Amino acid sequence: MLKNRKKNHLLQVFRGISVILVVLYHLDIICQAKLKQVFLFHAFYFGLSGVDFFFVLSGFIICYVHYSDIGQRSITRFKSFLIKRFIRIFPTYWTITLLVSIFLLILPNFKNSNITFEYIFKSFILFPQKVPPIIQPAWTLICELFFYLIFGITILVKPIFYIPITLFFTIGSIIGQIVGNPSIPPHDNEWIGLFFGNLNNEFVLGCLSAFLVIHERVYFKKILLPLGIALFITAGIFVNYIVEDPSYSSRLFWFGIPSFLIVTGSAHIDIKNFNAILSLLLYFGDASYSIYLIHGPAISVMSQLALKFRLDSLIYNASLLYLLIGCIAIFVGCLYYTLVEKRLLHFFRGKIV
Repeated sequence: MLKNRKKNHLLQVFRGISVILVVLYHLDIICQAKLKQVFLFHAFYFGLSGVDFFFVLSGFIICYVHYSDIGQRSITRFKSFLIKRFIRIFPTYWTITLLVSIFLLILPNFKNSNITFEYIFKSFILFPQKVPPIIQPAWTLICELFFYLIFGITILVKPIFYIPITLFFTIGSIIGQIVGNPSIPPHDNEWIGLFFGNLNNEFVLGCLSAFLVIHERVYFKKILLPLGIALFITAGIFVNYIVEDPSYSSRLFWFGIPSFLIVTGSAHIDIKNFNAILSLLLYFGDASYSIYLIHGPAISVMSQLALKFRLDSLIYNASLLYLLIGCIAIFVGCLYYTLVEKRLLHFFRGKIV
């Protein structure tokens, strides 16, 4: 079993790459919606796969960090686990959601929908709904919280219950794949979408990766990372130009398994010498949560401003315009991470943990 569980810089680099992929995906979607033009030849239409990597990585990190807590049947450890997860998720999310909610209440026509206080409240507590939360990418946080709850139960129960709990989580996801029920938000019943979300098994893959790494049962270590990257890129090309619109039921195959290989292969590698690009990607990895939450609202606002001031006629290349918008959105996310998220985490960890 590994004794030294320090922060893995390579995993943070891949986290940074993943959040950039998600940003590029949303730039592609919004560029088509606003300007009816293709963004960068559709090259990053597969960028939503960054979410698949996040889910696998989340499963890995939670299991890797809290592996010694499993089966302790300790209310104290269970509470400590939930408090740490609460601090990591909610303070940053709440501040961004509050800002966006105020903005939408002042300018209700911006989103072309009626924003009710019930919707705002449910968005704040990440309560499953038939529509995404105010911060739309936060639907993934609802999946995260469900996984945290299931994992937290393993801290409370005897080891004999691990298999039934894992099977419950896994089989529900498999049923979702067979039936074709996508993960929330786009399901008629939000609870079915949550319990049978077929992306749930990506958390299981992450936990499996952590188990293999902790017990040193990883074989062919040198080929896992390049194989995972190759499969991920191949799947991206296939999804972009052949399948074009992959169903939710296929994402575990296209990107979940390659993400598992990348995470497992990266766990045994660390970066000692950083160049400028790696240092920037490492910082993006650290700031990925703020970037992930902020980039959607930021891109939407800047897109509206660009159309209002006819920037699309000044910058004739739509890809160039939206690359500029994307860079600004990432910068805003990084700024928020440095000025707000880090301070919030430091404050709450000092007061509560």
